[in-house]
Amino acid sequence: MKTKISFIYKLILSAIIFISILDRAGIFALTIKPYSFFSFTSISNICVLAVALYGAFAGRRSLDDITPRFARIQYLCLIMILITGIVYSFILLPDKLANISNYKFFTIPNIVGHYIAPVGMLIDWLLFGKKGQLSKREPIICICVPLLYCVIAIIYGNIGPEIPGLNSSYVYFFMDPAVSGWSGVILWTLAMLAGIVLLTLAFYVLDRKMARKKK
Repeated sequence: MKTKISFIYKLILSAIIFISILDRAGIFALTIKPYSFFSFTSISNICVLAVALYGAFAGRRSLDDITPRFARIQYLCLIMILITGIVYSFILLPDKLANISNYKFFTIPNIVGHYIAPVGMLIDWLLFGKKGQLSKREPIICICVPLLYCVIAIIYGNIGPEIPGLNSSYVYFFMDPAVSGWSGVILWTLAMLAGIVLLTLAFYVLDRKMARKKK
């Protein structure tokens, strides 16, 4: 029964996220926005979509069929999408509401990409994720991935062309030295790095505790 619920849940979550990604990319409005895939939101949502779909079919007969490698990838995607939701809610959204008078909050990409996907992935991991498969290197990888994205985005911001629709070559305001200053960019990066470390370690510890309870 649990296997069937997991399969259906993952398919529904995948369908919702897939529709959101298409909407974010402008498919439904017939105005393709390839630059939408520059954001960490889009990257993390695509990762969750891939993991949910693969997990649905890999575990369709039994959740025990899920491999340790997939469990580690699922953990990485969980951390990525939680970062997306947290950063948007506490950093990006307040800035947008303060500086954009006609900011549209209630859109499918916003609600799904920043709230439904993170919560949906968290529920999936808590209820159906295979626990006790993480090695000590997984938290390090989870910390390095968003940090690497940040470094690449800052480098692109310095040397790349302006991103259509953003009026800037920087994906996020806290990466833009013209807005935050280089000291601000460094402080934002360090603050978020500290948060990512805490988030990653918290779920690493939770994974180990949940695995011990099952034994």
